[in-house]
Amino acid sequence: FIFSCQLLDFGSFKFALVQPFTAGIGASHRLDRDLRLTRVKAVPRASSIFIPVQSFIHGAVCFPDPDHRDEFLVVDHIDSDMFVRMKSRSVCQ
Repeated sequence: FIFSCQLLDFGSFKFALVQPFTAGIGASHRLDRDLRLTRVKAVPRASSIFIPVQSFIHGAVCFPDPDHRDEFLVVDHIDSDMFVRMKSRSVCQ
Protein backbone atom coordinates (compact mmCIF):
# COMPACT_ATOMS: atom_id res chain seq x y z
CA PHE A 1 0.00 0.00 0.00
CA ILE A 2 1.62 3.27 -1.13
CA PHE A 3 0.25 6.74 -0.48
CA SER A 4 1.29 10.40 -0.55
CA CYS A 5 1.21 12.77 2.38
CA GLN A 6 1.17 16.53 1.85
CA LEU A 7 2.80 18.54 4.67
CA LEU A 8 2.46 22.30 4.67
CA ASP A 9 5.78 24.10 4.27
CA PHE A 10 7.55 20.77 3.53
CA GLY A 11 5.91 19.33 0.39
CA SER A 12 4.67 15.92 -0.60
CA PHE A 13 6.11 12.65 0.71
CA LYS A 14 5.39 9.10 -0.44
CA PHE A 15 5.12 6.32 2.14
CA ALA A 16 4.59 2.58 1.90
CA LEU A 17 2.88 0.38 4.46
CA VAL A 18 5.05 -2.74 4.64
CA GLN A 19 4.95 -5.98 6.56
CA PRO A 20 8.57 -6.75 7.54
CA PHE A 21 9.90 -10.22 6.85
CA THR A 22 12.02 -10.33 10.00
CA ALA A 23 10.26 -12.96 12.12
CA GLY A 24 12.48 -15.75 13.42
CA ILE A 25 12.41 -19.01 11.50
CA GLY A 26 14.42 -21.14 13.90
CA ALA A 27 17.36 -23.23 12.76
CA SER A 28 18.43 -22.88 9.15
CA HIS A 29 17.87 -25.79 6.80
CA ARG A 30 20.93 -27.60 5.44
CA LEU A 31 19.61 -27.51 1.87
CA ASP A 32 19.11 -23.73 2.16
CA ARG A 33 22.72 -23.30 3.25
CA ASP A 34 24.02 -25.61 0.52
CA LEU A 35 22.08 -23.75 -2.18
CA ARG A 36 22.73 -20.33 -0.56
CA LEU A 37 19.03 -19.59 -0.22
CA THR A 38 17.63 -17.01 2.17
CA ARG A 39 14.48 -18.00 4.04
CA VAL A 40 12.29 -15.31 5.60
CA LYS A 41 9.05 -15.10 7.56
CA ALA A 42 6.73 -12.11 7.96
CA VAL A 43 5.91 -10.56 11.31
CA PRO A 44 2.19 -10.32 12.16
CA ARG A 45 0.30 -7.78 10.04
CA ALA A 46 -0.38 -5.73 13.18
CA SER A 47 3.38 -5.05 13.26
CA SER A 48 3.41 -3.44 9.79
CA ILE A 49 5.30 -0.16 9.52
CA PHE A 50 5.34 2.97 7.35
CA ILE A 51 8.56 3.70 5.48
CA PRO A 52 9.46 6.46 2.99
CA VAL A 53 9.37 5.13 -0.60
CA GLN A 54 12.66 6.95 -1.32
CA SER A 55 14.40 4.72 1.24
CA PHE A 56 13.88 1.58 -0.89
CA ILE A 57 17.31 0.25 -1.82
CA HIS A 58 16.67 -3.15 -3.35
CA GLY A 59 13.71 -5.35 -4.13
CA ALA A 60 13.40 -9.10 -4.41
CA VAL A 61 10.78 -11.71 -5.20
CA CYS A 62 9.62 -13.84 -2.26
CA PHE A 63 8.36 -17.29 -3.20
CA PRO A 64 6.18 -19.19 -0.67
CA ASP A 65 7.75 -22.44 0.53
CA PRO A 66 5.10 -25.13 0.01
CA ASP A 67 6.65 -27.33 2.72
CA HIS A 68 6.88 -24.67 5.44
CA ARG A 69 3.78 -22.60 6.11
CA ASP A 70 4.28 -18.81 6.31
CA GLU A 71 7.93 -19.07 5.19
CA PHE A 72 9.29 -17.65 1.95
CA LEU A 73 12.44 -18.08 -0.10
CA VAL A 74 14.04 -14.89 -1.38
CA VAL A 75 14.68 -15.08 -5.11
CA ASP A 76 17.24 -12.35 -5.70
CA HIS A 77 19.45 -14.11 -8.25
CA ILE A 78 17.01 -13.87 -11.19
CA ASP A 79 18.13 -10.36 -12.13
CA SER A 80 20.42 -8.76 -9.58
CA ASP A 81 20.03 -5.21 -10.92
CA MET A 82 16.30 -5.38 -11.73
CA PHE A 83 15.35 -2.96 -8.96
CA VAL A 84 18.02 -0.42 -9.95
CA ARG A 85 16.94 -0.49 -13.61
CA MET A 86 13.24 -0.11 -12.73
CA LYS A 87 14.03 2.76 -10.38
CA SER A 88 16.08 4.55 -13.06
CA ARG A 89 13.32 3.95 -15.60
CA SER A 90 10.72 5.61 -13.36
CA VAL A 91 13.02 8.63 -12.93
CA CYS A 92 13.34 9.00 -16.72
CA GLN A 93 9.57 8.99 -17.32
